Order: sequence, then structure tokens, then C-alpha cells
Amino acid sequence: MKGKRVTVRLSDEHISTLDELRRRLKTNNISECVKFCINFTNVVLSYTPYSDGMAKSVEEAVKRTFKICQTKT
Repeated sequence: MKGKRVTVRLSDEHISTLDELRRRLKTNNISECVKFCINFTNVVLSYTPYSDGMAKSVEEAVKRTFKICQTKT
């Protein structure tokens, strides 16, 4: 798989979450944690049947992300 390098601005809260995930995954690589989050999201979004509970969880995550991004810019 050919990849592309991207730059993402993360809040302190995001960094803290990734640090905790890094600790739990027992890795020293933050980029592995970011990839995990992306892959996890892809699995959730492609899960069939896609339940209302999953939809609400993803919706809440999106709302929190946009709220954090709007207050940081």
C-alpha cells in the first residue's frame, strides 16, 4: 500500500488520549496509534448492521472533535 504523509494539528486533549492509547497498545510510536484510530473508525463505519448506538457514538465523537477544533483556531 502506498501512503501519503499528512500533517494533523492535535489539541492537548488529543495528545493525551493518544499517549494513553500508546501506553495501552504497548508501543512507542504515536503514528501507530493514529493509524489504529483511523482503522477503528473505518471498521465502525462499515459494520453491518450499523446500529443506532454506533451512529450516536460516531456522531458524539464528531461533535467533540469539531468543538475542540473550533475552540483551538
